[in-house]
Amino acid sequence: MLLEHFNLNESKIISVSSFAYKISMLTNGESKYLRDSDLMHELYSKIRRKRQIYADSKLLINYFTQYLGDLCEKKYPHLKVVCLHPGVIFTKIFTLENIFYEILFFIFRCVFYFFTKDRVHGAENTLFLAYSDNKDLVNGGYYSNLKFEKYTPKGKDENLRKEMVNETLNILKNKYKELDYLPLCE
Repeated sequence: MLLEHFNLNESKIISVSSFAYKISMLTNGESKYLRDSDLMHELYSKIRRKRQIYADSKLLINYFTQYLGDLCEKKYPHLKVVCLHPGVIFTKIFTLENIFYEILFFIFRCVFYFFTKDRVHGAENTLFLAYSDNKDLVNGGYYSNLKFEKYTPKGKDENLRKEMVNETLNILKNKYKELDYLPLCE
């Protein structure tokens, strides 16, 4: 197992998430979409936009971070698992399909220029976590602006987290038999 090969003194797994997880609209019962790509495509093409797919994916990253953090807390105490929001960084993700939104976004970018980061400064939070002592980090924690931030109620929804993580693990275990050792959420 990969986790057993990390340095026994101090190791980290750092995932990049986003504060966009806070606007995720995932609800209990939607794990069925993970099993069927046609259903997922139908869901997102009809009722959700690109930014919603992004928000949902970031929530799932946070859930996986919490799952792996709980797992490591028990079996691999030398390993910390955290995720982070790098800040608002202007990259190609902000490319829009509608000229009206392009113009609106250009105005937004000019007005909020000083509140955003370029790609170099966007790496700051990742580097902060990489160089932090493990004893200063919260396993399964979410970090923003170089500090720990509590998850919103959606980010700590135990039932939704268990449903999404367990469904993902079941899919992976069916496809890759060697992953049978991964425990489901309790």
